[in-house]
This record gives sequence, C-alpha cells and structure tokens, in this order.
Amino acid sequence: MSHLLHLDSSARTDSFTRRLGEAFAEAWEGGGGEVTHRDLAADPVPPIREGWTRICDTLLREGITDIARYPEAVRTEQEREAWAVVRPLLDELVAADAVLIGAPMYNFGIPSALKAWIDQVTFPRMVLAPRKFVVVAARGGVYGPGTPRALRPQRPLPERLRPRPLRGRGHRGDRRRTRQLAGRPRPGRPGHPAPGVRRRRAVPGRRTGHQAGRLPHPEGGLSAVPWIWLLLAGVVEVAWAQSIEPTRGFTRLPQSALCLVLMLGAVYLLSRALRDLPVGTSYAVFTGIGTIGTVLTALAVRHEVPSPTTLAGLTLITAGLLTVHLGTPTP
Repeated sequence: MSHLLHLDSSARTDSFTRRLGEAFAEAWEGGGGEVTHRDLAADPVPPIREGWTRICDTLLREGITDIARYPEAVRTEQEREAWAVVRPLLDELVAADAVLIGAPMYNFGIPSALKAWIDQVTFPRMVLAPRKFVVVAARGGVYGPGTPRALRPQRPLPERLRPRPLRGRGHRGDRRRTRQLAGRPRPGRPGHPAPGVRRRRAVPGRRTGHQAGRLPHPEGGLSAVPWIWLLLAGVVEVAWAQSIEPTRGFTRLPQSALCLVLMLGAVYLLSRALRDLPVGTSYAVFTGIGTIGTVLTALAVRHEVPSPTTLAGLTLITAGLLTVHLGTPTP
C-alpha cells in the first residue's frame, strides 16, 4: 500500500493550500493509499539546537550516510534530547512513498513552521530518492517574469521548499502546483481543522479530487480538463468564423447578435484554459484549431476546395498542434 506524508504549514485553518492538499490526500486515499497528516502550524516543530548540530558533525566525521545508522551518532544527553525531536519526524518521512507539502508564501518565503521541519529532518549527504515530493503553493499576488513583483527571493520558492538531499543525488518525480492571487478564502468552506498527526482510512465510494479532474493523481497522472476547455474554445471559434459572413457587415441584427455571442463564448472558454495552461501555448493551439476547423467547415458547407499549398500548410499546423500538446505539461 502506497503511503503519503501530508504536511500543512498555513497559519490559516481555512486556506487554499489546505483545500488543495486535502483534495490531493482524498484522491490518494481513493486510490487505496494511506495518508499520515502533520499540521506544522497547529503542532509546530521546535528549531534546531546545538545537539542537532553535533549529530551532523558526527555524521560527517564518520561518513555515516545511511539513515538507518543515524542513531549511532547520538551519544550525549544533549544529542539525545535533539534526537527525541528528530526521530518521529524522520520516521514519518522515511515511511512515506511520497510527500505532499502545503506551503503558502509569507513575506516572500515559506512559513517558519515549514522551515523548522525541513531543518530538523535534513542531514548531511542525505538521500531520499526515490520518494516523490509534491508542493502545493499559494501566494496573494502575481510574481511571474515581467510583473512588478517579480522579486528574486520569490521565484525559487519551490526550490527553497526542498532541502539539498531532495534536489539531487538521483531524486526524481517532484511536482508543483501554485495558486496565485490566492487572497483570503471564502467563508463557509472549512479547510483541514485537525491539528497534529493523524492517520486516515480510505472511504469506499467517495468521489475524490482526482476523479473530479481537479488535481494530479498521486501516481503521476495529469488532468486533461484545461485541454478540454481549449478544444471547446477552438470549436466555438470555428462556429464564430462561419457566423461572420451572414451578418453582411453587421447589418443584420439576429445574425450579428449570434456572431457576438459565439465570439464571447470562444474568448470565455479560452480564458478557462488559461487558468492552467501557458498563454503562448494556449493561443497557438486556439488559433490553430480555428484555422483548420474553418477551412474544413468551408470545404464541407461552402464547397471551397483548398489548394495543394493550403493542404500542406494545414498538415504542418496539425503536426505543430500535436507537438505542442505532447510537449506541454498539464498542471
């Protein structure tokens, strides 16, 4: 049975990271997996102290890299006190096949509670592969390249969530889902209220977030919902293109109204796809579907036969759309 360690670090009991994390954990349980939950905000981990640093010194000096041998480096009373804090945290981490981290952005960084947990479980030359790590991040603004808030401390946020052992030495499979413009959640939709650590059991027949198409499956499957929105936008764009000619220069009121409705519908569906897909990719696919669909519709309805050059161009556009789709990861 696959085992997920779910970490929450939001100071809010009702937050976007908690909601997304809860949906992911439910999907994991729905697939028959087991979940251990630790609320780092409700049950904070203490900061590292000198005993922890002395354990690290011993590990480095004696070349101990096997996690199972870490207790050999615990020798003094001070180190035993530090190990009493580390051991339950490390046991949870080692027992997990995947780790889900809910991390809001506070002051352009991760919450101090999460940073304390990372400090406690990270040791020199530690290897955590092949465990997978999923980061669910949220931030109350837009911080991408070219925006006024594109600050360097914020851009590598997911990297800062991963201690050095998670960034190299054969580690693979980390995923990230970021919610921007998160703001304050609407009332009436509780997040994960239970503090501390608890074990959940799968509930047969429960409709999970994965089944609803909202989040990546814990085993790596990806939602196709954004591409469905994009496909629908392209189809409506084709209908809109065909509705322009009957308006006769927008001199016919019913035909003109239909044309405007289709135009707005195509733009709305495209905006839904843009919530998760890159703008450049989405617009390229959107216009490509519109181009191919319009030519084929004109051929079927108006008997406008395209030239060989036009057919060659449509073939290249089709190949380009397939390449873009295969090369674009879905969040």
